[in-house]
Amino acid sequence: MTSTSRNRLCPCGSGNRYKDCCGRLSDAALARDEVPAAVTIARRMNDALMAQQSKDVHRAERIYREVLAIAPDVPDALHMLGVLRFESGDYNEAAKLIVRALDLTGWRFPQFRYNLGLVIARAYRDQGERDRLAARRIPAHASGGKQGARPTVAVVVPCYNHARFVKRAIDSVFSQTYRRIELVVIDDGSRDGSPELIRRVLADSPFPCQIVTRENRGASATINEGIALSSAPFVNILNSDDWFSDDRIELMVNHVVGSGAEWGFSGTALVDDRDRAIDPRYDRRARTLSTIADAASRQATIGFAFLAGNVAISSGNLFFSRSLFERVGAFDALRYNHDWEFGLRALRVAEPVFVPAQTYFYRLHDSNTISDAVGGGGMKEANAILGEFFRWALEEKASDNAVAPTMQNWGMHFVCFCLNSGLAGLFEPEALRGLAAGIDAAGGGGDQRAGASGF
Repeated sequence: MTSTSRNRLCPCGSGNRYKDCCGRLSDAALARDEVPAAVTIARRMNDALMAQQSKDVHRAERIYREVLAIAPDVPDALHMLGVLRFESGDYNEAAKLIVRALDLTGWRFPQFRYNLGLVIARAYRDQGERDRLAARRIPAHASGGKQGARPTVAVVVPCYNHARFVKRAIDSVFSQTYRRIELVVIDDGSRDGSPELIRRVLADSPFPCQIVTRENRGASATINEGIALSSAPFVNILNSDDWFSDDRIELMVNHVVGSGAEWGFSGTALVDDRDRAIDPRYDRRARTLSTIADAASRQATIGFAFLAGNVAISSGNLFFSRSLFERVGAFDALRYNHDWEFGLRALRVAEPVFVPAQTYFYRLHDSNTISDAVGGGGMKEANAILGEFFRWALEEKASDNAVAPTMQNWGMHFVCFCLNSGLAGLFEPEALRGLAAGIDAAGGGGDQRAGASGF
């Protein structure tokens, strides 16, 4: 039998090479065993990997059990056997195996936690929770609507070095079918001639408008300043490299103000630096953003979609009342996720409205912040934001938003959603251990369908 390369992707789905993931040998096992035994374990683990890759799951399971008979404390064997038991529908044993692997490794490996989370989420899924949730999926704004209301809307345009795009943005405000608009443009220290261009464009403004030019202070500070300079009861930011559809404000007023909601957002169209639509099938960034945005129409509530990711995509897609802004506070000075963080704070007090029409045109180009948000800085920010919301969601007893994604409002559906979304790292080990221990009582072996996705 030829040896399988340990440089191949690990079958657990982590995206890492097998030798850097489930192909690691336990340091403890190596310390206890003689070299020949360690070599045997390594060879048998490699054989198990080959069996998994060839879809011979029964052989793979048998080999992992043989390894554990030799050395019961090999975390990778425990973890991968747990994966196989999950795929066979035995959630109880799967959880016990993966918890044991986590205990042996000090709960350090995110992939082990992630997979344990999926096991727990699947095991608790059939507790009759879905029937209860169907009854809970009520309109978030059943009363208090203001049909026919025509409030003034402040459009705030922060600009930084977007001379080639800002005219398109401002022109899209001028062409709105909704005419009760005030316009505030702040140039945040551009060095490309943007201020002069903006002044020329605003000379033809059909709306009350003002422009501020000053030194660079960053996106959040500029947005907050623009909101402070405006006076309208509702606000819509418009990033200077993006643009609105002609009916954007009309639709947002009708759906958000008309339903009595405090905030909302719409579908997003992705375009390039030449105003052309981008096909997500052929652009990695567009594909990622489209996947995130699509969650708005898939989850139990829009709030759950927002917990999974920034489904609004951009600060420019946020339409909100001034009273909400004053209540939840200004945009934080974050590099990558100030819009998502604001949305999660807003979610604590009011459920957003989602307008499916693509009224916001989000431009992807070389200088987008999104281009480098996937690195360490963006992920660190995102983890901190989610961690803060998660702590609140576990402890909150009486949210002003009656359908906010919290433990109090949604019970195990909230837990399962978080775990199934890969957020197991937000749970303390003891919380996961307790949930795993309760799988047997939850009927954790009842779903025998194999091939569960996510690992």
